[in-house]
Amino acid sequence: MAAFFPRHADGRQVFFTGLLIALGAVLYHCILVQPLDHGGDALFKWQVHRQMLALGAIPPQFYENPAHMLRWASNLPVLGVQWLFDSHPSSYFLCPVLIAAGNAVWCFVLGRRLGGQAAGILTALAFTAAQTTLHWGTQFLPMSTATFFMLGALWFLLRWMEREHYSDLLACSVMFFVSYGAKVTAIYYVPAICILLVYHVRSKGNSFRDAVPHVGTFLGVLVLLFCIETVLISSFTSISGGRFAGILAGHNPSVWDKDIFAAQDARWYDPLIGIYRDWRPSSKSLLQYIGNFFVYTRHPGKTQSITYYAAFILCVYALRTRKKTYYPAVAIYLSGFFASAYAIVSVFPFVRPERVLFRYHTIFYTLGQMMVISFLLHTRFPLIARYCKWFKDSYVRPLRAVLLLAFFAPLAVEAVKYFPVPNSIIAAADAYNTVQQARGEGRDVFVPVHKWPERTEKLQWKYVAFYSDLKRVPPPYSEETPHIVVNGQRYFRVEEGTTRENPILLDHY
Repeated sequence: MAAFFPRHADGRQVFFTGLLIALGAVLYHCILVQPLDHGGDALFKWQVHRQMLALGAIPPQFYENPAHMLRWASNLPVLGVQWLFDSHPSSYFLCPVLIAAGNAVWCFVLGRRLGGQAAGILTALAFTAAQTTLHWGTQFLPMSTATFFMLGALWFLLRWMEREHYSDLLACSVMFFVSYGAKVTAIYYVPAICILLVYHVRSKGNSFRDAVPHVGTFLGVLVLLFCIETVLISSFTSISGGRFAGILAGHNPSVWDKDIFAAQDARWYDPLIGIYRDWRPSSKSLLQYIGNFFVYTRHPGKTQSITYYAAFILCVYALRTRKKTYYPAVAIYLSGFFASAYAIVSVFPFVRPERVLFRYHTIFYTLGQMMVISFLLHTRFPLIARYCKWFKDSYVRPLRAVLLLAFFAPLAVEAVKYFPVPNSIIAAADAYNTVQQARGEGRDVFVPVHKWPERTEKLQWKYVAFYSDLKRVPPPYSEETPHIVVNGQRYFRVEEGTTRENPILLDHY
């Protein structure tokens, strides 16, 4: 109990501060909770989980997208929540909100180690308010879980570097593997962990050979767990070959190279923000491939792009000036930065294995935020002082404050912009009760038609995943689907009752 509740004053302060951050993050996400995701992957997995619980076996839909369904680290907790709460739509938000709160605590703990108490608190605030974490902090997406366990792996690695207890190194390996269990691209960070293990041993005057047992332990545990994972997946599913076989079944590079997604100018239209975004872009020449260094400028939020490259400059600065306290964050950041930019599944053209989406980069982006905040809290701007004779020491604190405000202002604006009305947790519960009442009274249920047909189809999928009776799944949406018009808004039927009178119109669900 003493280890959980530290007796010394500093430990109690960290514990209570972390607890307040966790409670604040839960409250923040519950207030700014985004509507139930209708993007495709999240609602598909939620529906498959409902079918698994209803059938007591793996349904055929599981094998339609094995790459997503085999993300066991994020899927198993949600399956447990559905079992506990009978798949009630409001329970959808439980895991994302709690994991997002846990991520905020990790940001505080790691930021505190890097730059002190203030750096830890501000990093937790920046992480919680960032556009991507505002979204997947309330959605069933894998990067939240992957980030949580990767930050935990880094924390245990830092403990090992302090105490050199093998229990910490084993915990680091297990946490790392669970991160991989949520998102396979966690393997991007294997080189960073190995480099940090070697660096720690060498920094004590030991030879490279002395680092081999530690690196071997880390990699050995990962290989052992990977073998166990492969055996279990092959045993409990019809996918022989384990998780990577499932990934290749859904993301086969030989297939992608033959269609539009392999084209250099392949883009997809995002109706939410009205722009075209890159989808699996490829580089036809070596020069274009090298130019992927600037891939992070493609994010619609330019504030995030600035943070990416500011953190990269800080990494170079920390290495050049030998700021060793930054080395763990630098190693993780650079590993993710370069792997996400240059990882490929084929050459000529150089095809990227996944889309350029901000949420895919949150592991190293979080470390980037941490470094930027720590630097702004402690720097005395030596370069400005060297070349600007008018710069005085009294200008340091005001300049720090201005830069920190400039860093946080866009985050606050994003939070306000995404403020939902009504609250999505309440809306999901109300919609569920309404559907149950309509089903009991035999009334039809209609939902709005969206101006984009693809979005209308997804709205139907969303209803089926969260609210439908799995024994009465409606046929796919088409122009032949029954419609009604109310106050100029078209609605289409998603559930047929026994009477055509007084249909239910679900505007928020």
